[in-house]
Amino acid sequence: MNRNMIMNTNKNMNRNRNMIMNMIMYINMNMIMNINMNMIMNINMNMIMNINRNMNMNMNMNMIMNRNMNMIMNINMNMIMNINMNMNMIMNMIMNINMNMNMIINRNMDMIMNINMI
Repeated sequence: MNRNMIMNTNKNMNRNRNMIMNMIMYINMNMIMNINMNMIMNINMNMIMNINRNMNMNMNMNMIMNRNMNMIMNINMNMIMNINMNMNMIMNMIMNINMNMNMIINRNMDMIMNINMI
């Protein structure tokens, strides 16, 4: 029983290791390209354009400027820093960046929309 269990776990481990290696390659190739090309472009182009367009219409200009401009600066600086780090570091960071960026973009867009609606 024990021997079979151990053999099976080893086989599974090797299988898992191969899966993970493939995933890492896939993440490094695709995710980094996506972050460089899409995410930063989207933040720079869309977020700043939306903020600037909406800001002129808003009464609470200073509040929104401070919040959104700081967020954008932080995202861009952090993303570029992380991408320039080692590949091993990047794999873990990319997932966090994507999750956080979606949260931040959604939060900011919702806030801007809500303020404009009011």
